Amino acid sequence: MGTAGCMRENEPRAVFESGFDSMLESLAPKRIVVYGSRRSPKFAAAEHKGIEVLQFDTNTANIFAKTAM
Repeated sequence: MGTAGCMRENEPRAVFESGFDSMLESLAPKRIVVYGSRRSPKFAAAEHKGIEVLQFDTNTANIFAKTAM
């Protein structure tokens, strides 16, 4: 799933988080691949349920990380 653009502001984050539990219930994933931030506590809760969470930074995040060095 992509979280790029929806973790910085409250409203988009709330929309994301409101559907997260429904997604877990409907799909019953064993693994979640996240493209973007995993700052939402929903990901920690998923891991607590035994779901593996793999996170990959966006290209933009990688560029900013390189320039910050």
